[in-house]
Amino acid sequence: MSKEIKNQADYIVRQLSKTSSKRWEHYVVNRVYHLLNDPEIEFVCQQCIRKKDGKLYLADLCFPQLREYLEIDEKHHNNDNNKFEDSIRKLDIFDCTGFNEKRIEVYDENCSIEQINKNIDLYIKFLREKKDILSKSGEFKTWDYE
Repeated sequence: MSKEIKNQADYIVRQLSKTSSKRWEHYVVNRVYHLLNDPEIEFVCQQCIRKKDGKLYLADLCFPQLREYLEIDEKHHNNDNNKFEDSIRKLDIFDCTGFNEKRIEVYDENCSIEQINKNIDLYIKFLREKKDILSKSGEFKTWDYE
């Protein structure tokens, strides 16, 4: 049985610890959260998404208010079969939620930490712009943990 979440800080720490067994995913998720630094935006790590047929998917990092999620592609994503499965997964998740997917690759041996950080920075910029667009149109609702 899971322990009750006590407050917003407890929620955040628990979310950020969900990826601790996946080194690169843990790095990217934590960097995104800390650089975004926006307490108005809810985030969920390992968001469970269930299709009508019962099939389950986990989105690595989800931003429900922005209708966006991030997938961190570690080495196991770098083969033709998994790329095909990922494309099916993307369509299934969109059909279930209407959420858009972005991906950050961390498996390329030629990809430096500087390049990964640059991709994260671009993702942060994208999220901020999306929030701004939704705010201007009145569609953004500030996250209220309570």
